[in-house]
Amino acid sequence: MEFTLRRSAQAVMLLLLALVATQAVFTVLFNANIAGPRPFIWGLEVILFAFLAAFAGAALVQAKSHQLGWSAIAFGVGVVLFGGR
Repeated sequence: MEFTLRRSAQAVMLLLLALVATQAVFTVLFNANIAGPRPFIWGLEVILFAFLAAFAGAALVQAKSHQLGWSAIAFGVGVVLFGGR
């Protein structure tokens, strides 16, 4: 499979939507005081964030314009994954 800018952008879009969904589920579980699969959701989010950083970085390299937007996504994910408190 060839990763073009379009495919990288689509992957970023799908990953962002998946992260929104996991955040919504986590928020509902947290507000309802349900322990449930919260650690599983955290682990899933870490994996999704790692893929998001990879695809945003790939799009950043391939893009002829909008490098600032792609770098903001990649940098933001890096801060979330590896930044301190």
